[in-house]
Amino acid sequence: MIERKTYSRSKRYIYLIPVFLFSFSHYQSCAQSTSLLMALPNDTIKVQKLLDHAFTLEIDHPDSAIWLYDTSAKIAKEIGYGLGLGRAIQYKGIVFSDQGQFEKAIESYLKAIDQFNKIGYTRGVAATYINIGNINQLRAEYTRATDNYLEGIKLFEQISDTLNLIYALSNLGGIFSDLEQFDQSIAYYLKTLALSKAIKDSSNFAEFYIDMGTVELKRNNIDSARFYLFEAKKHIGFNREDYQNVLIYNGLSEIDTRTGDHEGALNKSRIALKYGVKLGNPSVITTSMARLGMNLSNLNKIDSAEYYLVNAIRIATENHAYEVLIPAYQWMSEVQEKKGNFKSAMDWFKKYKMAEDSAAGQKQQRVISGLEIVYETEKKDLLLSEQNLEIERNEALLARRTAFIIALSGALISAFVFLFLIRRSLRQKRIIAEKDAALQKDKVKQLEQENQMVALQSMMEGQEQERKRLARDLHDGLGGLLSSAKHRFSNMLSEHKNLENSEFKEALDLLDNTSSEARKIAHNLMPAALVKFGLVDALQDFCNNVSESTGIQFDFQSFGIEQRLESSTEIMIYRIVQELVNNIVKHADAKEAIVQLIQNDTSVLLTVEDDGKGFDPNTVKVSSAGMRNIRSRVDFLKGQMEIDSKPGEGSTFNITIPPC
Repeated sequence: MIERKTYSRSKRYIYLIPVFLFSFSHYQSCAQSTSLLMALPNDTIKVQKLLDHAFTLEIDHPDSAIWLYDTSAKIAKEIGYGLGLGRAIQYKGIVFSDQGQFEKAIESYLKAIDQFNKIGYTRGVAATYINIGNINQLRAEYTRATDNYLEGIKLFEQISDTLNLIYALSNLGGIFSDLEQFDQSIAYYLKTLALSKAIKDSSNFAEFYIDMGTVELKRNNIDSARFYLFEAKKHIGFNREDYQNVLIYNGLSEIDTRTGDHEGALNKSRIALKYGVKLGNPSVITTSMARLGMNLSNLNKIDSAEYYLVNAIRIATENHAYEVLIPAYQWMSEVQEKKGNFKSAMDWFKKYKMAEDSAAGQKQQRVISGLEIVYETEKKDLLLSEQNLEIERNEALLARRTAFIIALSGALISAFVFLFLIRRSLRQKRIIAEKDAALQKDKVKQLEQENQMVALQSMMEGQEQERKRLARDLHDGLGGLLSSAKHRFSNMLSEHKNLENSEFKEALDLLDNTSSEARKIAHNLMPAALVKFGLVDALQDFCNNVSESTGIQFDFQSFGIEQRLESSTEIMIYRIVQELVNNIVKHADAKEAIVQLIQNDTSVLLTVEDDGKGFDPNTVKVSSAGMRNIRSRVDFLKGQMEIDSKPGEGSTFNITIPPC
């Protein structure tokens, strides 16, 4: 009988009674299953053998495995074998999870929990909660994953299942590491170390030190990362030394690269590749081979670097290891540039950008979902702050009302006392007062307009400064951490080959997507082309990117722009175009659009036109946030905007901006 451990974040741990795994054809697997069904009576032994046989078919023949699990469940239910029924349902959920059918997997897991609770099998309940948590983590539902992990951990603690408890705690630590809550992550890793020492499991010692080294690399604490990786070398586990050595030496190679020791980085990447080849895992091999090529390039050993990168790209392409291809394309572009093959360098760079952009569609959701757990922990504090603020507001309002009543009473008394005297002089002062009031009104109006322009300018400048800061934080901070997380997950994949065809590779693709989307968001917040090259190049780049990502053909044209405009003017025009183009993508249902920028002696003319479904300018929601942003920026530039649109006839926005 096969007893499975916790379905871990990085791999599924399994107790194996000796079972030989063969590559069956579908016909052979079905025939063998039918033979097994007919040969044995309906009893617990038959259920166990069917479960074992179904396990051997999970990877190559998942449909056959599901059929056998359903058959096992039916027989177990008929003979009253509650444990066999629960396991059949649980294992069926694992197959669905491996196939990426997460909703069906969770449905099976919940049924398994119900069955295990009926028979009082706590270990099965705990392991199934961990399985659900793993799906949550793969989908970046970190709050739900944490809840399910904690439920499983609580049950493992109740039954003193230390080994499974270690795996579950490590999974939970990984969540906090992904979310940069390093103190919490380290706390859970320390618990796994203490438990590993208690059961004297040295392989888990190594995993602890590797995890700690990864955390310190994320924090850029080079000395600490080096210390933990060297400690991991002292505790390499039996039967896992090849995989752990790959992780250790690739980590040490990364440290040497960051510190400028390119010779040391090269030597360590060669050792990592040696262990990767011995392990025989294509993902591990291509990762180490690509890193070796990068290190050779840093030492200007260009031909050797090209050799390793070419082979890494070939193997990664054959094995669909897309997480390796993106950096490999980039490094190959740099190698070709060093060789002077600028056309080839550009071709490789285009491949790098295409590979990076092709995964961009799913990244933003993962980034946002990844912050969910942080949001939940801060929500209570935010609610309390809002309540305190409301109390302060009420107290201030009451104080103002009291002061108003006192002031009003005093004013009434004074009015009655001086009414007779004021009335006598009122007629004489009325003419002078009217003239003064008119003059004062004009001054106030002018001052209000000036204040509005100052406030608007301050608001716009503040927004742009905040965009720059956010763009820098996303690019330098989150982008680097996501790359480290992807590297860790890739190494995890290489330890167990049975994960190569599972949803875990899809999770790695999603992690790559997240990194690219973070860079894309940073670019949208403050495009580098706008700062470095000016408005024309930035708008050309923006229109090209939108065309590629949406399928709408955006044609950018510029005339008479011979020198750069003022920085604030360029930013405002870029934001106006960005908002109008986004409206076309979201609402216009257009196939083609034109963005035209013209400068003459008297003004700058901006036209954005599309062939979409159009709208009635008299009924459009001009108070929407997007339209308010456009009008605010046009007002900031002291410009004028005209909208020409009819339903079914497309839309044209003409904006005239006076000389800068």
